[in-house]
Amino acid sequence: MLMGMAIFGAPAARRRSPIPGRLNLTLAGAALLIGTYALVGAPLLIHRDAVWTWTLLVPVLATPGHWALIHEAVHGLLHRHSGLNECAGRLLGIVFGAPLQLLRCGHLLHHRFNRSEVDRPDLYEPGQRRPAVWLCYYWGLLQGLYVAELLGNLLVLLPDRPLRALLGRIARHKGGTEAPTLQRLLEHHLLAERRLRQMRHDAASIIVLYAAAAALYGDAWPWLLAVLAGRGLLVSFLDNAYHYATAAGVRVSGHDLRLARPLARLVLNANLHGTHHRHPGLPWTALPAAVEGHTGPYLRTVLRQLRGPLPVGKR
Repeated sequence: MLMGMAIFGAPAARRRSPIPGRLNLTLAGAALLIGTYALVGAPLLIHRDAVWTWTLLVPVLATPGHWALIHEAVHGLLHRHSGLNECAGRLLGIVFGAPLQLLRCGHLLHHRFNRSEVDRPDLYEPGQRRPAVWLCYYWGLLQGLYVAELLGNLLVLLPDRPLRALLGRIARHKGGTEAPTLQRLLEHHLLAERRLRQMRHDAASIIVLYAAAAALYGDAWPWLLAVLAGRGLLVSFLDNAYHYATAAGVRVSGHDLRLARPLARLVLNANLHGTHHRHPGLPWTALPAAVEGHTGPYLRTVLRQLRGPLPVGKR
């Protein structure tokens, strides 16, 4: 993790901003209870009375906060004790449906390649086939990111050689001129022996947990699918919202969106994403004091994504 923070430029400000570890662990405990309820508690109640299906709205709506806690763990900011940070982060990832280290890889690569040709899903080059661009864009926006994270459980369980070959193909397909760097970083984050072993343990735990959930739901399985679809919609829809229509090539960029303080706290100030990119070492509680100015209202900016992908250079 120290290497990762060094690569992505954690500022000295982190040392002056205490991590709210006790609060974060309390919130993580609540997120784990809510997420576990959706998987193993709700089906037992739903079989008794269908009215309990309404309670599934809670874990779906809690998804942004759950991801925000994982995000803190990704950056080593969930707790100052690295062991507690990793343990809580891995448990949150298992209930979420993806190994912590896989999510960490994706997020740190996002910091590294933000608004480059590797990571600008809302932009397309002139000459690209527009129907294919729009199909890929809306699939990624509405479900695709979370589906890819779920499929990542199968990816990390591949034997070493096929896994390395697949990472190489991903790098060549997504990386463009950055392909060699992308492949090197993918291998660094995903193929190191300890990290790969942890991911495989977490992926196996996820498969067992979700298989058990499917068994518990039984003939009520559409409700489990509805929870995953709701989670997938929120995860995928909010992922690039903080970068939509920002300039290509500006890697330390992102929207800082106005959001009522109670709602901002529910998502751990994730609305201040531009400030997070400028100061990735700040815990969520320190972001409001570092904001340089808001770029727009939260809801309107997020919904702008429905306009569709944009040609490079148009904002």
